[in-house]
Amino acid sequence: MKKSSLLALVMASGLALTACSGEDADDAADQAGDAADQAQDTAEDASTESEADEEETTGDMSDPACVTFFEEGGPLADRAEDAREAIEGGEITDDASYSEVNLLEQRISDAAGQATDEQVASLLEEINSPFTEVVGAVNNGARDAESGEISLPDIDVEGSEEAQDELQEACQA
Repeated sequence: MKKSSLLALVMASGLALTACSGEDADDAADQAGDAADQAQDTAEDASTESEADEEETTGDMSDPACVTFFEEGGPLADRAEDAREAIEGGEITDDASYSEVNLLEQRISDAAGQATDEQVASLLEEINSPFTEVVGAVNNGARDAESGEISLPDIDVEGSEEAQDELQEACQA
C-alpha cells in the first residue's frame, strides 16, 4: 500500500472515531465512508500526478544505458557533472580525486557498451571524453613520481556537457 493511501485510511479512521463520540453509529459510518472515499480519490490523484512527474523527468528510458546513466545508484549523470566541475576547477590533484574520475570513466564506458541505440552510445562516449582524457594524462605522466601530485593539462568539458543534455533528450524520447 502506498504511503499516501495509508495516510488517507488513517485520516478516515480518525474521522470515524471522532464522529462516533457524539452522533449515532449510522451517521458516523456514513461520514467515515464519505471521508474514506474522498481520501482514496485524493490518494489516486496524487499517485497519478506523481507518475506523470516521473515520466516527465525520466521519459521511458527504454535503452538500458539510459537507465544506467540517469537512474541507477548514485546516478552517473550527477557524478559526471561533479567531475566536470572538478576538472574545470583544477581539483583533480591527488589519487583520491583521480580515482573518482577513473571509476566514473570506466562506468560510463561500460554503459556505452550496453547501449542498444547507436546515438545513445555515441553521446555517452562524448560525455566520457574529458574523463578519458584525464585517465590518459595520468597514465602518461601527469602524476609527479615523488609527490604523487597530479597536474592535468587544460581539458575542455563543454562538449561533454552538451552531449549530456542531448542524451537526456534522447533518453526521454
